[in-house]
Parts: sequence; C-alpha cells; structure tokens
Amino acid sequence: MILCAVLALSAGALAGSGGVRASRIDALAAQSEAALRDRDALITSLTADLDRLRDEADAARMGTEAVEAALRTAQRLLAETTDQLRQAEEANTLQQQDLRAMQACLTGALYALQTMADGNSYGAMYYMVNVDGECKAAYRLLNVQQPAH
Repeated sequence: MILCAVLALSAGALAGSGGVRASRIDALAAQSEAALRDRDALITSLTADLDRLRDEADAARMGTEAVEAALRTAQRLLAETTDQLRQAEEANTLQQQDLRAMQACLTGALYALQTMADGNSYGAMYYMVNVDGECKAAYRLLNVQQPAH
C-alpha cells in the first residue's frame, strides 16, 4: 500500500508537472506568435520605408538628370556666346583698324591741303605720299560699303 501511495503521489506529480509544462509551452507558443507578429510588422514597416527611399532616390536621380541636361544646355549656350563674343571682338578690332586708316588718310590730306594753301606743293606731296597706303585702304572701304548702282 505504501508502494501504491508512492505511485499515486508520483503519478499526481507527473500529471501536475505535465500541466505546468503544457501551460509553459502554451505561453512560449503565445510569445513566439507575438514575436512573429512583431517581426512581420517590422518587416512590413521596413519594406514600406525601403519603397519610400527608393522613390525618393528615383526622384533625386531624375532631378539630377534634369540638372545635368540644363547644365549641358548652359554650357552649349556659353560656348556659342563666347564664340559670338570672339567674332564681335575680331570685327571690332578690324573696324578700329579701318577707322585708324581713315583717320590717318584724312589727317594727312588735311595737312597736305594746309601746306598747299601755304604755297608749299612739295610739302603737300610729302604728306600725301606718307598716307598713300591708308588713303587706298580708306578708298576700298568706302567703295565696299556703298550700295551698287
């Protein structure tokens, strides 16, 4: 009977510990399921953040491409403007040379006329010979700029 009592107590202890184990297992299962739900929620949140960051990166890339295109256009316009400016400076330099030739011719002719008016034809000839090249250049300029009849 003692043996039966010991066996009965052992069986009761085993049954009690099995119930404790089952409740522990249920608690661990509930914790695991909660952890899985939390992990799934975190993954969903991180996936949404990643999608948002990808969209922002795509928008930034498109903005960068637009800025690069505008920069290329500005560089092309700058190169064209620089070329036009260089051409205008060359034309200005040529016009200044033409004006200096005309001024030298007119100045020489004025001195020649004043010298001739003073009765010094040799002096007048001297002034005209000194500006002969400039007067020929001025003559060519005036003939080029006149409209054809």
